[in-house]
Amino acid sequence: MTKKFVKSEIFDRLINKIYDVLSFYLYKKRSILIKEHKIVTFSFDDCHETSLLQASKLLDNYEKKGTFYICLGLSGKSNTNGNYADSEQIKHILKNGHELACHSYSHLDCRQNTLADVMTDCNKNRNTSKHLFGIDMNSFSYPYGSACPSVKKMLSKEYITLRTVKNGINSNCIDLAALKAVPMYGGVEKNVCFEWLKRLKYQSGWLIFYTHDVMNNHTYYGCTEELINNLLIECINNKIKILSIKEVVKEYIELIDYT
Repeated sequence: MTKKFVKSEIFDRLINKIYDVLSFYLYKKRSILIKEHKIVTFSFDDCHETSLLQASKLLDNYEKKGTFYICLGLSGKSNTNGNYADSEQIKHILKNGHELACHSYSHLDCRQNTLADVMTDCNKNRNTSKHLFGIDMNSFSYPYGSACPSVKKMLSKEYITLRTVKNGINSNCIDLAALKAVPMYGGVEKNVCFEWLKRLKYQSGWLIFYTHDVMNNHTYYGCTEELINNLLIECINNKIKILSIKEVVKEYIELIDYT
């Protein structure tokens, strides 16, 4: 590895860190999360076939709803991570009341593209959803967790919520345009997700989990069915509400201002 390459990599990481910090603090869409409630959302990114087949079934077993951030440009396709859900599989989870949300059409890196390209790609995803399923996507999550202030400002006017990959529990006065979330990766043993649930026992707030594929031989960015099932049981045993993004917004959010 050359010194020039190392310097370039360090510079890129610094720039990305600056973008992350600015995206968190600028253009806030402030809302009050009604106090004294403990809420968990299970969300799934990309449109992976196993998440629609396995994770939705687990949620259905407990009569709970999840949020599926879909890239319809990936629908029916395959890559090294496995297969992506087709339209019939997506229709199935919609029949069971799960939320369909936007993750761009082509899994576009919002930080590396122009505002016009980001808007065009997101609109294509929403319009395709309306055409195929009669559903508009009112929630959004950033592909790769890649955000910047200008994109946040633009998309916060198009979607009710924007979900990031910044770890944390959303509580009190929250930013609907930069919702914190915690990765749900790996298996049950020593999984940090249970530590986050413990924190929720002692404070009111909204904890959002996210993952990608759901299977025993999951990828680095996926998890096992057992993990999701055990987290669901833990929530139920501790009387923590399990709701989709749109359910939380409808029942427990009060918009106070936008800056």
